[in-house]
Amino acid sequence: MSKRAFFILPGLVLLAIAALVMVIVVKFSSAKPTITFSKDMSHVGRSSPVTLKVVGQKSGLKEIKVTLRQGKKEEIFFHENFPSKGFFRGSEVYDKEVTFKINSVEKGFEAGPAELITAATDHSWRGGFKGNLTEIVQPVVVVTKPPVITVLSPSHYVNKGGAGLVVYQVTGDPAKTGVMVGQLFFQGYSIVYLKAKETARKAATTASPADAGPKTEASLKKDADASKQGKADGEPAQTESSNSIKKAIGSSSAPVEPKIKTFAAFFALPYNAADNEQMFVIAQDYAGNEAKASFWHKIFKVHFRQDKVTVSEKFINNVINNFQDLKGAPTNDPIKTFLWINKDLRKESNDRIEKVCATSYPQMLWEGTFLRMKRSDPKALFADSRTYFYNGQVIDQQVHLGQDLASLANSPVEAGNNGIVVFTGDLGIYGQTVIIDHGMSLFSSYSHLSRIDVNKGDRVTRGTQIAVTGSTGLAGGDHLHYGMMVGSTFVNPKEWWDTKWIKDNIYLNLKGFVQTPTGLDASSDQSTSPAATAKPEAPKERPKKR
Repeated sequence: MSKRAFFILPGLVLLAIAALVMVIVVKFSSAKPTITFSKDMSHVGRSSPVTLKVVGQKSGLKEIKVTLRQGKKEEIFFHENFPSKGFFRGSEVYDKEVTFKINSVEKGFEAGPAELITAATDHSWRGGFKGNLTEIVQPVVVVTKPPVITVLSPSHYVNKGGAGLVVYQVTGDPAKTGVMVGQLFFQGYSIVYLKAKETARKAATTASPADAGPKTEASLKKDADASKQGKADGEPAQTESSNSIKKAIGSSSAPVEPKIKTFAAFFALPYNAADNEQMFVIAQDYAGNEAKASFWHKIFKVHFRQDKVTVSEKFINNVINNFQDLKGAPTNDPIKTFLWINKDLRKESNDRIEKVCATSYPQMLWEGTFLRMKRSDPKALFADSRTYFYNGQVIDQQVHLGQDLASLANSPVEAGNNGIVVFTGDLGIYGQTVIIDHGMSLFSSYSHLSRIDVNKGDRVTRGTQIAVTGSTGLAGGDHLHYGMMVGSTFVNPKEWWDTKWIKDNIYLNLKGFVQTPTGLDASSDQSTSPAATAKPEAPKERPKKR
């Protein structure tokens, strides 16, 4: 044997041993594929989209199959094979996300209990080369009929940039329900949380009729989270749903007639919405079946002001000095820095507001009209369109989504109505800000503050001092920027300051569920709020440039 062969042979032996070990470890692995669904699959509807991910651990996927079985009837709704790329290689597909639909009605399935069987195998040599098998047999309920929606509120007059309220009933236990305005969705909330006259003033601390004892901060937030996830606004919807599955699987008795639940949803019509913007109520059950119902509404055009804002170098420098953190801004050029603040930081600030307002308490915490800051003069109005000029050239255009109120410097700022503080602190262009959740996706915001007197989580009542005015953020002087939002959509605050609008557009539609608060017809708030009605606003003369 030559010296070369003497050294090569052991190397080949080691390679052979390593290859054998690899084959044993990989091809005889006992690690089974994993199956993960993207959502709960306790219900199957008329045409339910399904997304699942299957991961083969070591030897690659061989087969995925999904079957729906009801009694003796079986139907395969997804099936895919993954051929081996070689005797030792397997399929080389180690994870696979698949999406398909279960068309239960089309395939002849009936309403009632069934089983969803999901199986996945890999290219392991275990089990006589059959591979490792993972099989999930999940009890489901086939739901063949969508919810039924009945609108109860009689009329809905909506100004552009304004808000409205719809009251409606839904059969069954909807996983998601609310109002669609164009592409915007506004959450509906169970009517059980609306308060009658004798309990309205205690809405922030009193439990709903469905519960005993007061609601704690934690339990209120839990209810809100449940409503955001479509669990019927904090009611025991998921429990009822789970019990219905168990009863259906274990019993062959006829289905129980679906319950009828009543909901209320505040909605907003953006200032720039189409004249014929579509609006309708939707309800989606846990099986994915969706129903839509139109409701009578009339949209009124509103005249919004056009403003010219001339900016100087002094103004720009003052604005920049208001911001300590300009991370991401082109700070080498004052004009570019200002534009970054006015555009990019504005968008970032509004995105943060959207996140804060993504979840709301399901109770109606407020009552009556909202307060406007005392002894204040209106400056910039809601939806003013501002065109910015520098050295005679247009450099930017933005829309003012609130109402500016000016009084003496460091004037006290009061909570517009009862609610719970959900945000305090710096908010980009809005400076020091407080946001109050008034329940059922209605929020108010107070910005450019010099001092904040409340903390996140505090319960406040109408008229409670929460801050003092200032000029923080993108403010040219000491004033209050007051905002109202339905969900994350800004609406005209003046509607919420007006007694008649509140009565005609909110309490009238809640008649029979909530009594109109005593004194709502009084004129105590009228002296501090501009008139706002459910009728079209007459075009105003173009205001003088400020």
